[in-house]
Amino acid sequence: MFAFTGLGFVPMAFFAVIAFAFFRVNDSSEADWRSASLLACFVTLVLGAVNLLLAAGVNRSHDRRRPTAAWNAQHRANGLSLQSHTPGFLTLAAVFLVLWSAQRLSWAAAGTGFALLVALYVLPAGLLHRAERADVNAQRQKIAQQHGWQFAARGSRRLAKRWRPIPSLSVSEAERVNEVPATESRPYAVLSGRLGDRNFTVADMSCKDNNSVMPAWNRRRTTLYSVHLDQSLLFLDVRITPRRWGSPEVAADTVAPDFARLILTPAVVQASVEAGLQAWSLKGSDLIVRVEHTRGDLVDDSAEGILEAIERIGSVLDHFPADFGAWSLGGPAEHPLRGRYVS
Repeated sequence: MFAFTGLGFVPMAFFAVIAFAFFRVNDSSEADWRSASLLACFVTLVLGAVNLLLAAGVNRSHDRRRPTAAWNAQHRANGLSLQSHTPGFLTLAAVFLVLWSAQRLSWAAAGTGFALLVALYVLPAGLLHRAERADVNAQRQKIAQQHGWQFAARGSRRLAKRWRPIPSLSVSEAERVNEVPATESRPYAVLSGRLGDRNFTVADMSCKDNNSVMPAWNRRRTTLYSVHLDQSLLFLDVRITPRRWGSPEVAADTVAPDFARLILTPAVVQASVEAGLQAWSLKGSDLIVRVEHTRGDLVDDSAEGILEAIERIGSVLDHFPADFGAWSLGGPAEHPLRGRYVS
């Protein structure tokens, strides 16, 4: 299925033009791959630049808190923004360059050159992320040792799936296809402890910024705080927008509106506002809060900062109903640092 908004179809149209140019020249010159590849490489780079300039005109939003404009996903196709097709254009140009150079040199030399170009694109970002992850792991491990908490440098894919956001349940199939996907890494720096009568887990994930020009180079660190309940519940995603006058605006995404009404009492909504938790979700036996960090943010990774975040989540849970009745789906999920959740 192909779904797009606004000018999101443009890259697909450009790719069709590139394919037409390649095969047209190849057919007209009696299967001369060298001429067709060289022309297609040039056309790909030109159309890639045009696409990026178009994106700069329609997919940039200005934020007063930032000195520069930020990329957005207003014009996209199948969840991929206009500007995020730039690596696709560069990769296609590199493929045509390989086809051209293979005619002049050899397939081995052309393939080696292509592999080097891919490495130059992927490796620097991966090395930077690895250094950041090592720093966070070292700090969390130290905190775990000081407080007698459990620690794992890396969680399993099952743990990532357990915490993965569920796509919005209130949109059409086309809108779901065209949502910007959340591409999160496996959890790392996983720390589990207990505060009062509540068990909690803190972990980090690396998320690609799918609105950027080079998603692989732009990763956002996301810290996930999870307080574990003693029973599993339906999925509920909550967004609360405080207002200067009147009650806060509450948006709930769930398959059961009655369950949302049971949970989102005025006391819970008010506690969420006072705790500064404008977005949280229930998934299974976890109440999850995600905090996304942008480059340059000062992140409080201390034990005090972690406990303060858990206390704020606990202040919301204090107002949950004592009995969930028929909405309870059974007992809690397995501990995040036991069994199948540990890699």
